[in-house]
Amino acid sequence: MTIEIPDKTYFKIGEVAKIAGVKPYIIRYWESEFKQLKPTKTRSKQRLFKKSDIELLLVIKKLLYEEKFTIEGARRRIRDLKDAGVGWAEVLAGVRAVPVHAQTESGAQLTIAVDGPPAEVQLQQLRDQVQALTERAVAAETALKEVNGGALDAANERVRALNARLVTQEKELREMRDKAEAVNAAAAEIEELRAGKAAAEAGVAELETRYASLRNRVRVELHRIVKSAQV
Repeated sequence: MTIEIPDKTYFKIGEVAKIAGVKPYIIRYWESEFKQLKPTKTRSKQRLFKKSDIELLLVIKKLLYEEKFTIEGARRRIRDLKDAGVGWAEVLAGVRAVPVHAQTESGAQLTIAVDGPPAEVQLQQLRDQVQALTERAVAAETALKEVNGGALDAANERVRALNARLVTQEKELREMRDKAEAVNAAAAEIEELRAGKAAAEAGVAELETRYASLRNRVRVELHRIVKSAQV
């Protein structure tokens, strides 16, 4: 779905939140996590976003919400896009494909195209590459057995160590996600408290107004009684 951004020079954070479909505190959090997101700030610390800032926000939202990147993964992806000279509007429109390179344990390169061929074609290509790598791994394992059984044991030990490291990293990732959810929940609670404070202040102001009115009425009534007594 294409999001239309109005033709303006600057946008306030409330306007940006409506365009991007996220809460303002989410935008402030992303600003702290992505150094490329640098809205202009006035002397009163008010954020003013340009159209390119909004496009970057939409790219960040796409990476985190639709493509399920982690914060760190989204940072790397944005750096790759910027290094490749791809504009944020182009990413949102899907008009250019930028390869993402990943390295396997064997040192071989896997290339996955983003916004390129259909997903089914990409998946089949990836399966073919994985199959080729698997065959190479089996051949290498056979050669290792023939040359030196001890080397295979060392390789297996390395695999076990890598698996243990992966488990640790997955645990850390879950903890980071839990912390992020806690931060979001705390931010939402703060917003609710602020709204409650504003409502309480409004109630106090109303009571003060009513008290002033009642006091005036009492003063008038006392003046009338005193005057009547004098007569």
